[in-house]
Amino acid sequence: MSTSQSKNRNNFKKRAIVATLLLVVVMFGFVGWRVFAATTPPSYGKQFYPYTRDTSIQLTGDLTPSGPGRPELEYAQRQAYALWSDIRFRDLATKAWSEATPGGDYKGVITFNIIEEDAKDDFNKREGYNLIPFNENGVSYGPIKMVSEWANGNPDYIINKLKEGSDESNYYLKASNRYFVGVPNPNNTWYRLPSLIALSGGGLNMTTDMVAQAPTTSVNRGVTFPSFKTTYSTTPWPKIFTIYGAEGTAERQTVSSAKGMLRISTTTSSYWGNKHKLWFVEGKFSQEQIMAEINKTTTASGKNDATRFDSFAKNVYKEISTGGKQTFSYNTSIPVTDIKKITIADGTVRDYTLVVSDGYDRIAVQNFKLGVSDPDLAVDPNSISITPAAPQPAGSTASVSIDVLNNGTNDIASTYLLWRWNSTTAVQKVPITNFKAGERRKLNIEVKYPNHPDVLIFNINGYKDNPPNESDWENNRAQYKVGTGSVNLRATEIRVTPSKPQPGQIARFQVLVENESYTETITNTYLDWSVNGVAKERISSITLAPREKKWITDLKVTSVPEGDMLTIKAEINSGHNRPSNEYREGGLDPWVDNKIEKVYDLKEKTLNLFVKSVSSGTATQSQNVTTRVEVGRENLPGDAMEAKTFAVKLFLVDASGKDTLVGTQQVTFSKPGENKTLMMSWNTGGRDLGNYNLVATINLPPSQGEKTYQDNQLSAGFTIYGRATNGTCKVTNHTSDISGTYEYCARYGTGYDSNGNSYSYCARYETGYYYEYFNSTFNKALSGTFVQENADEINGTDVPLVRSNSTTIKAGQGFNFVIDSKYTEDRGRTGNIYRAVAHFPKADGTIEDIELVKLSSSTNQVQWGIPLAWVAKHGDEVIYNEGGNPGSRNPEQDNYYYPGGRAYYASLAMADGTYNIGVDLYATGVNNLTQCINIQFTVSDNLMNDFYVRQVMPEDPFPSQLFPTGATKPWVGSVETLKRLAAWVNFSEDTINWPN
Repeated sequence: MSTSQSKNRNNFKKRAIVATLLLVVVMFGFVGWRVFAATTPPSYGKQFYPYTRDTSIQLTGDLTPSGPGRPELEYAQRQAYALWSDIRFRDLATKAWSEATPGGDYKGVITFNIIEEDAKDDFNKREGYNLIPFNENGVSYGPIKMVSEWANGNPDYIINKLKEGSDESNYYLKASNRYFVGVPNPNNTWYRLPSLIALSGGGLNMTTDMVAQAPTTSVNRGVTFPSFKTTYSTTPWPKIFTIYGAEGTAERQTVSSAKGMLRISTTTSSYWGNKHKLWFVEGKFSQEQIMAEINKTTTASGKNDATRFDSFAKNVYKEISTGGKQTFSYNTSIPVTDIKKITIADGTVRDYTLVVSDGYDRIAVQNFKLGVSDPDLAVDPNSISITPAAPQPAGSTASVSIDVLNNGTNDIASTYLLWRWNSTTAVQKVPITNFKAGERRKLNIEVKYPNHPDVLIFNINGYKDNPPNESDWENNRAQYKVGTGSVNLRATEIRVTPSKPQPGQIARFQVLVENESYTETITNTYLDWSVNGVAKERISSITLAPREKKWITDLKVTSVPEGDMLTIKAEINSGHNRPSNEYREGGLDPWVDNKIEKVYDLKEKTLNLFVKSVSSGTATQSQNVTTRVEVGRENLPGDAMEAKTFAVKLFLVDASGKDTLVGTQQVTFSKPGENKTLMMSWNTGGRDLGNYNLVATINLPPSQGEKTYQDNQLSAGFTIYGRATNGTCKVTNHTSDISGTYEYCARYGTGYDSNGNSYSYCARYETGYYYEYFNSTFNKALSGTFVQENADEINGTDVPLVRSNSTTIKAGQGFNFVIDSKYTEDRGRTGNIYRAVAHFPKADGTIEDIELVKLSSSTNQVQWGIPLAWVAKHGDEVIYNEGGNPGSRNPEQDNYYYPGGRAYYASLAMADGTYNIGVDLYATGVNNLTQCINIQFTVSDNLMNDFYVRQVMPEDPFPSQLFPTGATKPWVGSVETLKRLAAWVNFSEDTINWPN
């Protein structure tokens, strides 16, 4: 501390003592309590106790929290006072005080308050840093462990992470958490206290949990009473409430792999960044064993958790999303197949361990037992035989032998075998009881020979109910061919969708084919087909089981040919080679019934669509419009009861007949006779004002043939009229950018010379950035204006204006505003603010762009205003011109313009409403910078309404020379009322006598 600092401090003390002597006794007692209250000694850093502001110490590290936006503070040094703060800990959920601070008592901790030394320093009460030393009294990481235990964390996790070094991907492990207190060397390394508590699963709400102690400006703050009293929230370690095997609602140690579940109920909590990690570990392990492995693999925490137990035991890892919840409960059931990596489906009950962890390696461990079994019954198709062997007379008795197997790990008390002849649906059931695990059992079944070759079908546990959870159902079924039969394939039917195809439409066909054989399965046969004699692509790889009928569905015509008739032909096995030995009873030709043909009449149209209504309307330019269109599908005989989709289009047609497509929607009718209402949205855009037609069409041009197209379109009138729209900016906000770079030392290291003396060096250089900024604000907000009554409106130029201080004006009234623009650059460089353009809405719907003028300017600052306005002597014209009168210099002339001052004048025709003005501002420095700012005004009423008396000539109330745009707003639509007035006449002189 400098001598002058010490002298000033002593003088301050003297003044404080004198002031204290003048206080009343009660106040003296209060001050005495403050001064002599017992300070809480810290549990570390005893060299800084008792607290004082008489001495300071050097603090090195990231000081940007004290000076946001100052990259040079990312690694900086300042002198600091070691002062007193208090903390305590409370459970986030239960609100119970922790063992570290029972009953809500506080612990003293050290806050380093850095001192402003540089001219740019303006820490604004952001000077405090709560830090914890790495070492204390020769014990490495002793204070770190102590804080972790206060906050209910895992000390080993934090210490291991700190030993690894900084981790820039984790906010609480970044290098910016480390500070040097005193000489920058490893022995003087301290760490941010809030980060250590966060790594323990805790945290705080700085708004409510950190309370500054008053008086905040006292020199005794942090010395005789704490600077802050802070309450940190802690969170509990994870919990496992339940882990067990189940099937259905029943808890079971042994479950089937097909239906077995694991019931799990677990919870993790963390103030910041809560995680929910699960490991299912093969074997039985204690909390201590798992904790040791967790602490051994800290490096993988949060980065490679799935492999952390791989060298310890077989395991399965899952991470469940917590959805950002501070406390997350996982109550669910997962299939046992999710952990099949560590289970064996042999029915043996084994030991397993569930481990649950949060994001900070705090864990819960629970053992559980589980056995997994795989029921599997089967028939052996190679074991089937019939005695006596075929052929035999129809109705004669035979015995069929078949082996059934229990391949599972459990005995089956009761099951069954189903069997039937393939030519019938009658099923026979053979009971099987006391079926032992691993058993092969031979069954003998009595059957009677049918009157033709046939196939026997066998299926053990055919209804899949005893047991219901077999692991393999494929081996439950077998078949056995008895005798050798003939083969005959047939094509028996064609069907089409839609039922009455139309030219140009899509049509889909299906052909029904059949294998008449009782015993033979036909593989790899094919179907050829044609449309109106034109061959289509062959349908291959068709398989037909004995007696099977199958629809071949892959026949599609993308567009039905034009014409009166449509002929579809199909033939299965047209080459007589798959198979080559077809046979029909009675010596009939076996190939005749392989073919089929069907003809459709295309002359009859069965579809009619129509537009029923179109809504008319009016809108302004660039307005969103919704047009209602009602369409329908007539209920015609022959129109298939199926869904059909069509395009509905909306056109806007101008007076010359030019049409513009403004909307298209797809409409689907589920059946004939249905009507649909569509709401079609579009925008008028910048189209010319005037009358238009809206034309709605359906199915034009036709995608499907119709009975008539006369009712496929309908029109309605539509008008686009002008009105004022909002003025909007033409630039986007680009108000800051990088203007330069510099190198700085982001991290210092400590080295030792040949004599063992330590020195500091830069361990990592990083690039910092300078920025430039452009900012514009309204110096004077928008306000209505009037020309000052005593202004010289004849000879004046920049006439004085009176501001109403209201954003509401009348049509025809003026208003103004003033804008301040400023350019700054981190290094104090000079920029160029060179342009401002305002976009004013006009009554006819157009936008008037006006270049604002510089009212004043200095280095990096410009004040903008509206240019001088000149208001036409007659009509509604205003010219904005910084020079003199744009018209005649003679006030008697019709083309004379009155000075209107620096204001913008709304048209007399402006409709009531609120309007936006966008202002574009431009500057350049290293980069081109732009800004858009907006301001609004409201039009209510009309200046002309203020003039209640006006002399008019009834035959011409609004002479075109004076009113080129026609009647003023109050009289629009009511001019005839004025025309019916009688003239005042002086009958004695026969002259018109206007009243005064």
